[in-house]
Amino acid sequence: MRRLVAAVLALCTVGVVLASAVVPVAAVHTTGHSFTVQLAENGDATVVVEDRYNLSNESEAAAFEAIASNESRQQQHRQQVAARLDRGASLAADASGREVQSGEVTIEVTETNGTGIVRVQGSWSNVAAVNTKFNILELRQPFQSGFEVNRTLVVAGPDAYTRVSTTPAPSRALKSSAYWGQDADLSAFFIRFEGPTTATVSASGGGSQQGTATVAPITSEGLAAFALAAAVALVPVVLLVVGFGRVGR
Repeated sequence: MRRLVAAVLALCTVGVVLASAVVPVAAVHTTGHSFTVQLAENGDATVVVEDRYNLSNESEAAAFEAIASNESRQQQHRQQVAARLDRGASLAADASGREVQSGEVTIEVTETNGTGIVRVQGSWSNVAAVNTKFNILELRQPFQSGFEVNRTLVVAGPDAYTRVSTTPAPSRALKSSAYWGQDADLSAFFIRFEGPTTATVSASGGGSQQGTATVAPITSEGLAAFALAAAVALVPVVLLVVGFGRVGR
């Protein structure tokens, strides 16, 4: 009896440990100077180069004012980012064999809550490899080909997609995104996202009609939730076993 109770309690403990061990890092990908690649389901990406300045800091406020008050300097910065994105598209195209192109680049300078923000936005078309059958996105280029970010790199998947593999290990990671510090070695860069897949199931009763069911990728978060639910469900069993043991005495 004691062995049975101990075994059930051990299983409950494992479930709780699994659930707590895979809680996503409660971190926001905000480091001040970032290069963000926001992937779309078709393999395109929105690319944002952003600089944030703490306006309560004298030197940072001066640096922000220098660009905020100078239209020519803003356009020069926009053109520099555009040239970098063009080079990135060229590197990705050469390495992948896909037609990767850089889109229009815009700049926006704003202030909010004591922070000055310089945001340059562009795009890369067809930059990620797409497996439409299994809803998989994989990004390697242009980073494996030597494209230099020189700031924090943030890569995020589409809505409902889950990050399942990354190289190198990210500095911080959330369920559908990750970031790497400025000094990270990106020569073997790789990140994979998986989205929900649609499976075909036969209708009951041997009919010819078919239906579809959306199947989400198996993730550590999902496994943890299942383990925790199983552990909670076993608590009444433990109490019942203990109760019978006392009655038997």
